[in-house]
Amino acid sequence: MHKLPPLAGFKAFEAAARFQSFTKAAEELNVTQAAVSQQIKQLEYHLGFDLFSRRPRQIALTEKGAALAHTVREALEDIGEKIARLQSNAHEETLRITVVPSFAMLWLIPRIADFSACHPNIDLRIDTSEEYIDLAKDGYDLAIRITNVPNPNLDCQLLSKGLAVPVYSPKLLKDGKAWLGYDDLRCFTLLHRRDTELWRQWLRHQGLLSENCNFGSSYNRAGPLVAAAIAGQGVAMVPAMLASFEIKQGNLLVLDPVGIETDNNTYLMGLKDTVDKPAIVAFRKWMMQQMVMSRSHFTSDAGLSRI
Repeated sequence: MHKLPPLAGFKAFEAAARFQSFTKAAEELNVTQAAVSQQIKQLEYHLGFDLFSRRPRQIALTEKGAALAHTVREALEDIGEKIARLQSNAHEETLRITVVPSFAMLWLIPRIADFSACHPNIDLRIDTSEEYIDLAKDGYDLAIRITNVPNPNLDCQLLSKGLAVPVYSPKLLKDGKAWLGYDDLRCFTLLHRRDTELWRQWLRHQGLLSENCNFGSSYNRAGPLVAAAIAGQGVAMVPAMLASFEIKQGNLLVLDPVGIETDNNTYLMGLKDTVDKPAIVAFRKWMMQQMVMSRSHFTSDAGLSRI
């Protein structure tokens, strides 16, 4: 790194160059005109060339002075901007969460802009995984998992009880129909996860015969299953909470909001000794508020109580 002259002179020089006046520079810097003149003379001495040509009651930048003034001004602006960014981030908190892919894609990502707007000081970092995570060892603050057995070693908050509901795209409505009825199911493919058991349970509860139904393709993830329903490929039995955003958007209609209970509950999990960390408290509160709003997308009181 090249040896630099005393840096104090550069600020006096930049102000004098901008105003073309030692007096106005002194007023801005809240020093005397003599102090500005002395600092610039010392800078010129160290540089080995004149920055200003001096005439009675008038100064003008030399060619070298004009070139240096531009560089100094940009450098000081860069320093000021960097300091402002550092100061604005002085109280920023980082929150790392690991989320199962289906929940991230269908529920969290469509809503996450709201969290960022409410908490601009929290740097939220989302990783998707279905693997077991050691929060402390792997450096995560929170985990969102869909399971029937919460981890007893973690602070686990129930976000949503397992509930599956049959949904379909408005594309399936023909001949001016406002909605589908149960009797219409025999006309459509019934889409499902790995097996048809949830459909068969629901059909029994409605007094319908599964033998009269056409069970279509199975999907190993909720995301493709919801996408297939939106595309109008059939009526799908989907996790109610994961479909809530598409229901709100009008991309899916609910055949029966009461649905059928499952053991796939959704939990927010964290370390017991970090539950009071401000960023974690803020995220947990936001999650619960969003969950309440998600439930409101269903019109049945019975359905609302069981999502």
